[in-house]
Amino acid sequence: MTRLGIISDTHSQEALTRKAADIFEAEKITELIHCGDVGTEEIVRILARFPGHYVQGNTDSDAVRAWVLRHGGTYHGRAGILSREGKTIAFLHGDDWRTFDDLLHRKRFDLVCYGHEHCFSWRMEGETYILNPGAFTRTAPSVAVVDLPEIRIKQLHF
Repeated sequence: MTRLGIISDTHSQEALTRKAADIFEAEKITELIHCGDVGTEEIVRILARFPGHYVQGNTDSDAVRAWVLRHGGTYHGRAGILSREGKTIAFLHGDDWRTFDDLLHRKRFDLVCYGHEHCFSWRMEGETYILNPGAFTRTAPSVAVVDLPEIRIKQLHF
């Protein structure tokens, strides 16, 4: 079984990112997906205890690529795709609705993860789960854990 930790919109909030990392460790996640708006290199360093996949958010500088690579993560640019446990997962920040719609409607994904809106949500569109794990600012902080292959989604507040 694969357990994905899904996080977004950390916006340089180091103390909350440490709490999220502790939650992910307690949940025994196997990989992390960060849906953008990282903020600072320190956020990537804190999360580097997990194999991590990162996309660039609208408030991230181009430096995020170097930070991710320096700390052993995988940088996917504006959108990423992973295949795990027979499921295909797309992830992006969510500020570019053209890319979001393209991922959702032109390709077959089991799960699409995004951020940007700063609120937890999940829904089905056709056979695709769409997940926003929440954010660390302008809302009660939250992250999500997704169990594969069954795509069981759990929101975690802290």
